[in-house]
Amino acid sequence: MLEAVKWTKRTRSNQEAPLTVLVCSDSRSLAEALHKNHWKDNDYWLKLIKDEIHDMEAEMTLLWIPSHCDVDENERADELAKQGTTMDQSSTPVLHKIVKAKIENRSWEVTHPRAKDVYGERRAPKLEVEKQWPRSVRTMFSRLRTDQDKELKRYRCEFLQLEDDSLCDEGCDESETIEHVLCRCVATSEARARYAEGEVNMKMMVTEPNTCRKILTSRFGQLRLPNEKAAALASQPVAASRTDGLVGQA
Repeated sequence: MLEAVKWTKRTRSNQEAPLTVLVCSDSRSLAEALHKNHWKDNDYWLKLIKDEIHDMEAEMTLLWIPSHCDVDENERADELAKQGTTMDQSSTPVLHKIVKAKIENRSWEVTHPRAKDVYGERRAPKLEVEKQWPRSVRTMFSRLRTDQDKELKRYRCEFLQLEDDSLCDEGCDESETIEHVLCRCVATSEARARYAEGEVNMKMMVTEPNTCRKILTSRFGQLRLPNEKAAALASQPVAASRTDGLVGQA
């Protein structure tokens, strides 16, 4: 469209009579954008086209035609456009929205070693399960899953520098990472046997988040759900008060 307008301006310079021009395009988005003529439109190419049209002394009509409908000149335009894609594009401005679209359309690929262990080929955890948890539980579980939580001694040691070493306080002789706490720590061994069938691994933080949450609850009580907290309180023995004892003696 920009080249068409420029060509029209060059042709107009050799014409004395008023010039009437018809531009045919199969770009519906272009036709709609020029029709709306919104002053907030920040598209780079559209701004150039509008500037050229504003300076042009001619009556121009933009006609939208459907593509791939055996219109000879439009098919020829498509051929030229394909040829253009093989030409040098180094001087062509790349718009932010084009870069964003390219990134969004790119297939997901996990590259970080720790992320590979957790997510594998999945793009995200089973959010439909985690959405049922209170926000505080979801937040803490997400941090633990990425090994970036202050409850982990390794994180406190290496990132916050609040500990002299990162070794687990349970005497496991291992750095206290989320993998250690979930899969090997003695503090969660009973919970692993109770809630998991077979060996526990880091991929379960994505594929079986609720199972992992229950296992980690034995180490991090903040991960308990409200009903689990009530059950835990109800199961605790209540010591008899001094008044109850006196009544019993009477």
